[in-house]
Formats: sequence, C-alpha cells, structure tokens
Amino acid sequence: MLVAKKICNVLVVLVSLSFFLPLSSSADCLSTSWPHEKSDLSPDPSIVYGRLANGFRYILKKNQEPEHRVAMSLNIQAGSLHEDDDQRGIAHFLEHMLFNGSTHFPPGKLIEYFQSIGMSFGGDTNAHTSYDETVYDIVLPLGSTEQIKDGLLVFSDYARGALLLQEEIDRERGVILSEKRSRDSAGYRAHMKELAFSMEGTRIPERVVIGIPDTLNKADHAIMKRFYDAWYRPENMVLVMVGDFDPAVIQPLLEKQFAPLQGTGPVPTCPDFGVLPQHDKAQFFYHHEAEMGTAETAIETHWNVVPRKDSAALEIDELRKYMASTIVQHRLDELAQQSDTPFTTARIYTGIFLERFAYGEINAKCDPEKWQQSLTLLENTLRQALEYGFSEDEFQRVQKEILSDLESAVLTQNSRNSKALSFEIIRSLNRNRVFQSPEQEQDWVGSAVQDMTVAHLEKAFQEIWARASRLVKVNGNSVVSEKDPLLAVKSTYKDAGKKEVTAYSSAGAIKFPYLQLSASSEQSPVSQDLLPDIDGKRIAFANGVILNIKQTRFQENEIQLLANFGQGESGSPIPGLPLLADAVIAQSGTGRLSKDELGKVLSGSSLDLSFRVGKNAFQWQAKSLNKDIELAFQVLQSLLADPGVNQDAFVVSMDRLKQYYDSLATDVRGAMQLRGDAFL
Repeated sequence: MLVAKKICNVLVVLVSLSFFLPLSSSADCLSTSWPHEKSDLSPDPSIVYGRLANGFRYILKKNQEPEHRVAMSLNIQAGSLHEDDDQRGIAHFLEHMLFNGSTHFPPGKLIEYFQSIGMSFGGDTNAHTSYDETVYDIVLPLGSTEQIKDGLLVFSDYARGALLLQEEIDRERGVILSEKRSRDSAGYRAHMKELAFSMEGTRIPERVVIGIPDTLNKADHAIMKRFYDAWYRPENMVLVMVGDFDPAVIQPLLEKQFAPLQGTGPVPTCPDFGVLPQHDKAQFFYHHEAEMGTAETAIETHWNVVPRKDSAALEIDELRKYMASTIVQHRLDELAQQSDTPFTTARIYTGIFLERFAYGEINAKCDPEKWQQSLTLLENTLRQALEYGFSEDEFQRVQKEILSDLESAVLTQNSRNSKALSFEIIRSLNRNRVFQSPEQEQDWVGSAVQDMTVAHLEKAFQEIWARASRLVKVNGNSVVSEKDPLLAVKSTYKDAGKKEVTAYSSAGAIKFPYLQLSASSEQSPVSQDLLPDIDGKRIAFANGVILNIKQTRFQENEIQLLANFGQGESGSPIPGLPLLADAVIAQSGTGRLSKDELGKVLSGSSLDLSFRVGKNAFQWQAKSLNKDIELAFQVLQSLLADPGVNQDAFVVSMDRLKQYYDSLATDVRGAMQLRGDAFL
C-alpha cells in the first residue's frame, strides 16, 4: 500500500547498493500465512491468494498493461542472512547456478528456451538476491496457456530441480568473483566500513550478499545443496503472477506443477539477526577514503523493535513519521539551493529494517574541506525541528502531496506495468505488509491524513529522535588532520550543539504570479493540419508556436507534454556547457519563482517537470493527470516566457559537477567516461 511504498522508497535511498533492498522477516521465518490474515486491513480484492497443501503460496492478479504479457516472479523468502558461517556468498552464488542446469533444462538449454519464445536474458528474465529474499523473474511475451505452462515448469525447476553440477559451479565461479571485484570501489569500501559501525551487534555486516573470497573459492556441490535444501522449500516460496490472463485458468496449471514439491531434510533454524547496542551518549565514526569524490556527514539514531503485525495503526504511525521527515527534507532542499550552504545535497529518512531495527538518519554530501560546516548545519537543522516543530504551511504542503499521490494512484491504476506491479506486491509481502488497491488506500489513508494535525507530526518526529543514542559519522575524502580524528568529529558535533537555533521561518502560501491574461491576448490558430499517419494534429499560431497533439490509450488519465525550443547542444559555443545548463536550469525555477517556491505552488498537484539539453533543442518535459492540464500549460508557458538562470543554482551546480568529476577521476570506470568516450 502507499504507506509501505513510501517507507520502502526511503529504505532504497538509505542504502543505494543494488543488493540492499526492502526486506521481510517474521517471527516464524517459514510462516505460510498471509499478512492480511493477521491484520485489520483488507487486501486488494482483485488479487487471488492461494495456498497448496505443501505450504506453497501463490498470488494471481489480472492486469493488461502491457497487453498479452505476463510477469512472473518466484519469491524465495531467504537470502544472505540465512547463510551459515561457512556459506557466506552462497545464496547469491546459488541464484546464478539455477540458470546453469536443472531437471528439464540441462546446462545451456534454459537461455536457448528463453530466446526461442522471444525473451531477452536480463531484460525479460532476471533475478536478484538480497539479505532476506531471492527473487526470480520472467516476463512472458505472450500470455498463452502454453507459454505459461513452460514458465511454470521453469519455476518448478528453480524450486526443487537444480542440478548444481560441479563443472558448472567451477565455470560460474569466475563470473561471481568478477562481480565481486567490480563492486570493490571506493564507495563500496566506505559503505562497508560505515555499515559495520551503524549495524554493530547485528548479523548484517557479516552477511553481505556478494560473500567472501574464501567461501566463493571453495564453493562446491555439497555446500550449495545444503543451502538449497534448507531454504528452497515449498513452505518458503511465493509465486506471483501479474498480467493478461484468467486466474481461473492458471490455478489448476500451477497446482499441477507445484503441489508435488516437497522440502528435503529438516526444517532449518531461523537465523539470529542480533541486537543493536543502545548507548546513552553519542558515538563517533570517521573513515577516510581518498578515492571518493565527496565527503559525507551524517547523524543517525536507531533502536530495536519487536516485529508487529500490519495494521491501520502501524501504517498511520509510519506515515506520520514519513510526513514529518518530509517537512525537514523540504527545508534541506531549500538550503541545498543556496550557494552559501556547505553541502550540495542532503537527505533525511526514517524506517524499520528487517522489522527489527528502527532508524532515523539525516546526512549530506559536501566538499572534503566543508565537513565541519556541513555536520554543524545538519545538527542545527535537526535540533531546530525538534525544539520548534513545524508550521501550518509546511504541514499543509506535505498533506496535499500525500492526498495527491493517493488520487493519482487511483486515476492511473489501469496503466500500472505488470512487472513493476509484481515487484510492488513482493516488496509489500516481504515486509509483512498488506497489499491494498488504490481505492482502498485513498479511502482510509486519505481520511486519516485529512484528520492529522501539525501536533501529530511533531510528536512522530520527537519519537524518532527521542533517544540519547546518536551515531555521528564522517566518511569519504575529508582529511581530518588532527592526531585523533574521532576527537575532531566529537568536538565539531559538541560545538554545533552549543549554537543557538531559532524557529524555521516559513514564507507562507505562495500564489502563482503568471498568466493574468486578458481576452485580447488570446490567439486563434492560423492553420490546423491532420497527421493521418500517426492519427495526430498539428496546429500553428501566428507567434510561431506549433502545437502537435497525439491522443493515445496508454497511461490512462495522464498527459505528457514536451516543449522544444532553441538549438540545444548543437548551438553550444563551448564543450561542457550543455551539461552545466542541464543542472542550472533545472534548479533555477522561473524568473520570479525559485525552484523551492515553484515546488510550494505545485504541491498537491500531479505535475512533474524536468529539463534537458537535447541534441538539437532545449526541452521542458511535463507529466500530469488530465485534471491538471491547464496548470501544466501555465507552468510551461511561464518557464518559457520568464526563464530562470539563478546564480545560486549556478554555484551549487558547479560544486556538484566538481564532485562528480572528482569521483570519475578516482574510479576505473570513470576513465572511460572522461577519456574513452571522447577518443571513440
């Protein structure tokens, strides 16, 4: 549901490495119950939930975007956290091995089969392993009964038909080790050091998905089979199918394929995830990674929680925390647009990881010599919100944004892509959350949001940061020259806490200052031409503006606008200017409204804007719901008639580009972008 999606998105931001995804964990790690069976929330009524006698579960949902296609996912509710000490990296290695030989698809034959029905390996079929899940995906190009039968056969082989031949393990070992080497970047090393500090006391730092060389080099059939038999059991699997099919036709097919499956050996013991230590004072972290292009400062709080059943009360509690953090995020975004701010970007988020480890974090990226000013500003911004709370204007902005998201979800639900929808269902399931329809969410979540007050969000924010425990972190290419860098970090943080902070000053409501048009300003078209080849229309006006219109049945209730003007990249007098212009214009707003002010004006609307310098034209792109089409045209007209080129945006963009180029200069892959592309 929307609340769970918001929190999951926060988790993805918190740890952006691709294998660190939103996860599940329940008291019984092999539970075959559904989240809605233990909740006061009702599931999406369009979904068919099923459970076989062996514990195998399935979810079927009819969806016709795109037509005739079917997205299938086999969700194994186990990942690297379920590995034994001698299996570190085996969960991910095993994921690779299921493509290299199974009962009905000998080595090399599975990819041939995918190609024979028009699927691309990687695009239409893929898999990922994370800390607590392993998911296999297939997108069938034609949702015919025969293709679905074959897809179910493939998944049945994944489930209990892996051959795990030693020669194939030896062959794949090089791929795994190469993948591990490719991840060994400055950013990854810095992340691992910080992870060990932040998640001390838990199993997480010791179970990184890619594993360790000792295990990967020794991996053989026996160790892989032991993990496979322990966790690839029907009672630990969920099949999710979303697409253009009739669930009544599919059910007997999957029952025939999966009902005979049985686990092998004893039911495994659930892993002990550990406990976060609770400190009564701040703890400090410093790590220098010279090859990183930026420095990162952060203040974190975390605590242990007991896994809870999903409920309306839990969802509202999480949503209030999210909304409160979003208000502070708006403040950080406003600061980041100012040229005298020490950091270039900053983020704040909250959530619960593995249903056991709750956290709140505020962090920023900055130039290495500005880490002290950056850390000070983060501490002051956080303390400002805790001591003085939020304004009514700030509350109304985030309230309108949530209500707009709910409305947009209802109006665009028929345009949801089956593959993306399958991912959302699995993400919700693996977090032990009830997946609801957009109408259900709008009904009860919308009512709850409308009943909220500033006081609710202030209380929620206080609850996040109520504990004395703080993790204060400086990571990246900052050189702390003092004899004891940790003392320098501690001293900076303590000095920041002595600075007086005042209440945040809100500019209040802002009105859109454009398009006060009189009747005399209206223009009639000078020509209208049909474009029969594309079933479109071209309309020309006397001022030289040409409007091309094409109606489609895609993206129901949405409109997409593209305004092309000027020469774009082809007219650039010097190299690099298009890249800079991309950033500056996108951050500048209009001549009379800053980007932040424009954001306040548009809060509650569905309008989404982006700018780019194309090869032969500048482009403003806009996307909105049909109900906001007039606003979309007004804003585009304002951006074109009164463009903004903001000096603060220029300074901030130059700083961000410097950090970007510094990162490229210290990364092997960056050399190709800096020199290889130009050479070719």
